[in-house]
Amino acid sequence: MNTKVNAQNAVEYISKNPLPKISIISGAEILINQENADALRKKALAEGYTERRRIDAPDRANTAAASWRELQLEYESPSLFADKRLIEFVGGQKTLDKHATAIIENISKKNSNEIILIIQLANLEKESKIAGVLELHSNTLTQQEYEFQIQKRLKKAGISLTSSAYEKFLDYHEGNLLAAQQSINRLRQYPDHKDSLNEQEIKERLSDFARFGAQDFANALIAADWIACYRVAEKLEASDKGILELINWQIRTQMNTILQLLSRPQNERQNIFQSAVPPIYYRRQAVFISNLAKWTPQLAIATLHLSAKIDRISKGAAAGNAWQTLRQYCLLRAEANTHK
Repeated sequence: MNTKVNAQNAVEYISKNPLPKISIISGAEILINQENADALRKKALAEGYTERRRIDAPDRANTAAASWRELQLEYESPSLFADKRLIEFVGGQKTLDKHATAIIENISKKNSNEIILIIQLANLEKESKIAGVLELHSNTLTQQEYEFQIQKRLKKAGISLTSSAYEKFLDYHEGNLLAAQQSINRLRQYPDHKDSLNEQEIKERLSDFARFGAQDFANALIAADWIACYRVAEKLEASDKGILELINWQIRTQMNTILQLLSRPQNERQNIFQSAVPPIYYRRQAVFISNLAKWTPQLAIATLHLSAKIDRISKGAAAGNAWQTLRQYCLLRAEANTHK
């Protein structure tokens, strides 16, 4: 039988247990997957697996099959440089077909300890259940798991936040653990990072990340605060014109979500949030619900038309200035609100 370990606890497990001959890393949490792969590499290097070979497998079925055959040949071929080798197989497949499964099973049955195999398939939908394999599958973190990870990582970095700063930090990252870790790494660079940082300091030290400027626009848009949308757009145009594509993506996705919330029963709201791409973080869900009364289907559709116009201008299919079009729309909507 294979060994299944909670991916969130895998680094500790790997450090305390014998190095597995075959590991399969998969699942939704990119950072946890990376950290588990790093822990396996580190342990392999410490145990003398000094040669490393990587095989990248395309998603397409015909070329993926060739990559699996390459893996089999690589495993069976002796090394000219080292007695012990680490082979990494990285692919985007959602399933392991019979051919891939047979190759992994064949490798797992060999008695050789000269080769360690790490298989990384982030999109794998089901665990393999292959005997002799360590399975590390990371499910999307729940609200409680995500906040536990944030608190653990802040503590490890020696960073203390006030309660309002902590809430702002959570809102900035919307359940994205990888982005949160990048921000933690950035906060550690400040010499006073061990002091208790307040909300304003979090804003000042992280707001120049492009995604956080876009986040400010997204917050204002959901709240139908058109003056705030105008001001954020003006600031972003001056500092990072390339962010317009992200802004326009937010307009499209948020308007589609609002249209669904307006047109479907309340008992379907959780399904709407979870089926969004990416899924809408629980704290963001509350923002949508609390501002839903400010929206009508007609307003959401008109804003979708704005997004389409910005897209055409950006691609050169229509004349005009995309940023100016966005700002003008915000001002027109703000003016319309004053006359209600």
